[in-house]
Amino acid sequence: MEKILTQDHHLFNLHSAGSLAEVDRINKKFYGRFNFPWNPSMLAKYHDQKFWIKTLNQELGYFDHKRLFEKPKIWVAGCGTNQAVITALKYPDSEVLGTDLSKESLAAARSLAERMNVENLKLEERSINEVEYDNEFDMVICTGVIHHNFDPSSPLASLERALKRNGILELFVYNYYHRITTTSFQKAIRMMCSTSRQPNIDVELPISSYMIRDTAANYSSLMKSFLEPLVDEHESAMADAILQPVEFSYTVETFNSLVQAMDLEIVTPCLNQWDKAEDRLSWEMNFSDKAVAEQYMSLPDIIRWQVGNLLKLEQSPHVWFYVQRKDSDFAVKTSQQICAEFLNTRFKKLRTTYELHVMQEDSSYKLEDSNKKQPDPVFPKDKVAARVFEHCTGQKSIGEILKSLRMELGYHELNELRLRLTTPAYPYLEAVA
Repeated sequence: MEKILTQDHHLFNLHSAGSLAEVDRINKKFYGRFNFPWNPSMLAKYHDQKFWIKTLNQELGYFDHKRLFEKPKIWVAGCGTNQAVITALKYPDSEVLGTDLSKESLAAARSLAERMNVENLKLEERSINEVEYDNEFDMVICTGVIHHNFDPSSPLASLERALKRNGILELFVYNYYHRITTTSFQKAIRMMCSTSRQPNIDVELPISSYMIRDTAANYSSLMKSFLEPLVDEHESAMADAILQPVEFSYTVETFNSLVQAMDLEIVTPCLNQWDKAEDRLSWEMNFSDKAVAEQYMSLPDIIRWQVGNLLKLEQSPHVWFYVQRKDSDFAVKTSQQICAEFLNTRFKKLRTTYELHVMQEDSSYKLEDSNKKQPDPVFPKDKVAARVFEHCTGQKSIGEILKSLRMELGYHELNELRLRLTTPAYPYLEAVA
C-alpha cells in the first residue's frame, strides 16, 4: 500500500486496495454481478474499415494516412460486454482480441458476437495485470479500466509491452474534476455501511438505492444534480457510477506523468462519443485578450491542456488520449503543426455504408431493410464546418477555400474546424494526395 500512497496522483476511493491480486478479485466479483455496459439498442456492421482508418490517421495528424496501416491487429483490453464486439464490427478486416477478467461479461460478449455473426474476434478471460503479450499489437484500446486497479502503472506496463514500436494506444482514465461527486458518494456510502475496508454490494446497494431516491435529504445542489439521473438508471449503470470498489482519477498533468513513467508519450487528445455529445471538443482555452492569448499559445501542448483542465474544471473533456511508445519512428506533432498541415491539405467528401441491426424485445437483432450511409447527418450541423465542407472537392486546400470564402480563422477556430470535419467523431472529409 505504501507505493500507492506516495504517488503524485489524486487518490480517491482506495480503502479496499490491499494488493494487485486482491483488487483483481474484487473487480472480478463486481463485474460478474454487474455486467456493464449492457447490449446496445443498435449495432452497425461496416463494409469498409478503410473509412475509419483514414479518419483515425487524420485525427492523429497524418493526412497522408501513413500512421496506421489498413489492417491493424487490435487488442481491446478490459473489453466488458460489448466493446470488443463493436470494435470487430467497425474493423471487419482486422484481427481483434478482447480480454476481460469477468467471466460473465465475456459470456455476454460471446453471445452478442454470435448473434451478429462476428468472425474476426477472439475473446479471452485474462486480467491485464497477468497477460504476457509482447510487441504484438498495432492498436490497443483500453478505456475506463486501469483506474480501477491497485496501481494503474501495473496494467499500463502490460499495455506498453503489448504495443508494437509504432503502435497506437487509445487510453481513457477518469478526469479528476468529473469524479468529485462520484467519489464523495462512494466514500460516504462505505462509511455509512462500515464497508470501507471490504466492499459489500449486498449491504451497499439497497442503502444507495434509498439514498438516491430521498428527495428530502439535504444534499448539496451539486450532489442532487448528480444523483437525480440515477433514479431511473439500470442497476448495473447505477452500480458502475456510485459503487466502484477501487478508483483513481487524473488531471492532464498527472496522466502525462503516468504515461511518461511507462516510456510512453501523449500523441493527441481522442475526441470520444461522450465529449462529442456534450460539445466539449477541445482542451484549448480561447482568450479574447491578445496579450493573454499570445502568452497561452506560447505554452507547450500539455501545459495548455492542463491550463484548460484547471479552468474548465467539470466542463473539461474526458482524460482520453492517443498514446505511443517513446521509441516510435513517428515524432509527436504539436497541435499547431497539425492545424498548419490541415490548412495546406486538399480534401474530398468521405462516404461509406453499413448494415444497421436493431435490438428486438427478445434481445435478438434485426437487420434493417436497406444499407445506411455514413456520415450521418450528410452535412455537418455546425455552420462554419458545413460551409467549408460544401466546397471540399479535392481541388483546393482548406486554406484556399477559406480565402475564397473570405473567412479568417484563428488557431482555436481552425482546430475546431479540423475536429468537426476530419476525425472519427465527425468523419466528413478524406485528405487527398
